[in-house]
Amino acid sequence: MKKSNTSFTDCLVQQLIRSEYIRSSEEAVVRYTLDYIFQSLLYHAILLLIGILTGHFLFSILYILTMGCLKYFTGGAHAPNAHICSLLSYGIFIVTMCMADHLLLISSAVILVILCLNIFITLLLSPVDCKNKRFSMVQRYRLKRRSAITLIVLCIFVRIFFVYNKYYCLTVVLCCLSINSVNLMVGFLINKKESSHVSEHCNL
Repeated sequence: MKKSNTSFTDCLVQQLIRSEYIRSSEEAVVRYTLDYIFQSLLYHAILLLIGILTGHFLFSILYILTMGCLKYFTGGAHAPNAHICSLLSYGIFIVTMCMADHLLLISSAVILVILCLNIFITLLLSPVDCKNKRFSMVQRYRLKRRSAITLIVLCIFVRIFFVYNKYYCLTVVLCCLSINSVNLMVGFLINKKESSHVSEHCNL
């Protein structure tokens, strides 16, 4: 686990230990968990702030909700370190936000093709784990089922957006599905490459 650089987290963990809410042996796990929570809250707060400042608040809300659910249940590729992860996350958000305004004129047929393709990729590949966090067979089954439920819910919203001519909302959801599908494919290929290297090493 990476060492925390957040003084607030350190102070909070020490206070929890002094108050005997946690044991000293649990310090590293609690610090890591709190760091993750605070970083996640900060990330979403910054996305909302960017949305407000650029007049894309609705986009920010839809993006956070859609990507959050998809990433949680489907997994995908992970960046090698936190700095690259932040750069990619904010970069993808900003690029998608800029593109969403220019994708409103796509036809219904294209929307259907994109939706079906993303559903197929997600159901085929999810959940995709990484070398730092491997899923057991039970976890894979549960995440696969929850991924399917998430897709069903998103399809219902896509239908509602389409019927009520909320094409901007529809575009945002389709963009998120597409981004997640690409992430799943990248994660799948990385795992495939790592497994082939392991096999070659064992054969040697």
